[in-house]
Amino acid sequence: MIKSTLLAAAAALLICTGCAHSGGDPSGYYEEPDSAESAASQASTESLESADSSAAESKADKSDKAEEAYMYDVSPIAEAYRAGDPSALSEFDSEIYEKAAAVLDEIITDGMDDYEKELAVHDYIIYNVTYDEGSLSAIPNPAEHCDDPYGALINGKAICKGYTTTFRMFMGMLSIPCGTAYSSDATGEEHAWNTVKLDGSWYYVDCTWDDPIPDSAARPVIHTYFNVSREEIETDHVLPDGCPDTESAANSYYTRSAVKIADLGEIYGAAKDALAQGRRDFVLLFDESTGITLDGVDAIDDIYEPESKALEKKLNGLAAKMKKDGLANNCFLDVRRVQTAEGIGLYVEMHLFTD
Repeated sequence: MIKSTLLAAAAALLICTGCAHSGGDPSGYYEEPDSAESAASQASTESLESADSSAAESKADKSDKAEEAYMYDVSPIAEAYRAGDPSALSEFDSEIYEKAAAVLDEIITDGMDDYEKELAVHDYIIYNVTYDEGSLSAIPNPAEHCDDPYGALINGKAICKGYTTTFRMFMGMLSIPCGTAYSSDATGEEHAWNTVKLDGSWYYVDCTWDDPIPDSAARPVIHTYFNVSREEIETDHVLPDGCPDTESAANSYYTRSAVKIADLGEIYGAAKDALAQGRRDFVLLFDESTGITLDGVDAIDDIYEPESKALEKKLNGLAAKMKKDGLANNCFLDVRRVQTAEGIGLYVEMHLFTD
């Protein structure tokens, strides 16, 4: 069934966590110089060498910015990976490097574009890192290195800084332009998240908020905060000065994962396909033949209540079908309208209960 706004708000309390172990860090936004341009977008080997030279010259500046934001500096690891030479890394960074390189060997395949590589990294982090609940205690007891990639990848626990620096490190290793925002959420809780640049447009990514508390093994991934626009992220994040605008929806999660259906009976198939791919969310675009029109509405919703009784019936029927097929004992849905490159679509997030 479609969840009420009250239930959605309760779920949000479980999902949204900030940097509980932060301790008054300054806000700001900065982009890594070594990620200023993707290697794939370089016009020639000569321009790539020029970019690498520019990155080397600004290494001291990168370290200053990382220190200013109290974020772990992952640029040496990313640079070592791109150069294929980790010999100059510290013993600590070498451990991170070895784990990160093994992860990329596991999740990145030939033929992937930058969006697909980014998605693979996001989903790996969500599957394999757990939010450090010790940082949320009345008397905080944070896990060691919860604010850097060592804690995330080797210890398996992180706070927002750990998620953010780990994602930024992977993007640097893959030569995908990436930025870091450190500020707060709408409640004033200190928080960090990322930006990525794909095909000339910046998108926003918050791995922390895509990893709900409590965690559970084999839980399908959600992408509520994966490659969303500036307009959407600033509904519940306070953006520091300098954050870029989003110029295109072409590489948003909503656009790249959208399924166009010609019949409302295809909705259940879209849900099953999403679960088969390890996702518990999907995006629907409706062909004119369905009679469903979403044009002329706001691009951002909190909760969408379908005007079409036929659509409402199909959505509410998902729970019964999933129970019948043994996919879940119960299922609640968050449904909202989103902007895709092909128009307004319907984002459906499934909350599955197996016990």
